[in-house]
Amino acid sequence: MRKRSIKMSFYVNEKEKKLIEKNAKKCGLSIKSYLMFLVQGYKPVEQPNENIIEMLQPLRKIGTNLNQIARAANAYAYINKDFLNREIFKVNEFIDAFIYKYLDVHK
Repeated sequence: MRKRSIKMSFYVNEKEKKLIEKNAKKCGLSIKSYLMFLVQGYKPVEQPNENIIEMLQPLRKIGTNLNQIARAANAYAYINKDFLNREIFKVNEFIDAFIYKYLDVHK
């Protein structure tokens, strides 16, 4: 059984229709779902593109390395400072590259 029993229809011009379709597609939603999110006060976000997903791969590796450092520190009360500093440097490089490429912040 439907949760919604009231049907609504409205008219849009060609430009508005294309804009709605484009925005829904960017978010990976149907037009109906996209409009329902908007009506409920949500702002659907765009799906990450392949460039962002690809760029996150090194961050996952860095996270794994930091986890290994933390486990060794807990188990042996020892931290390899050189390894830790290299990973911290990688994190900072990643953040700088991400900001430059995707947030349009240029030094």
